[in-house]
Amino acid sequence: MATGTDSNCPICQETWDDMASALPCRHQFCLGCILRWATTNPSCPLCRTLIETVRFSERGEQDYVQFPHFQRKESVC
Repeated sequence: MATGTDSNCPICQETWDDMASALPCRHQFCLGCILRWATTNPSCPLCRTLIETVRFSERGEQDYVQFPHFQRKESVC
């Protein structure tokens, strides 16, 4: 089973192309693969954790894509 830390992307099985991390689980994928995946399926393809953010660089604080429509909504009673 792929862990997301191997030398290939667990989605496309190709070598890394612009590596990105799904947060909060931190599994790693090609940026294009995880963005395409997350637009149709809000959970990580490896562990099924709800994807809240895709971080595509550790260099800058603003290098991420937020998925607000995938985040859990608080219920107001």
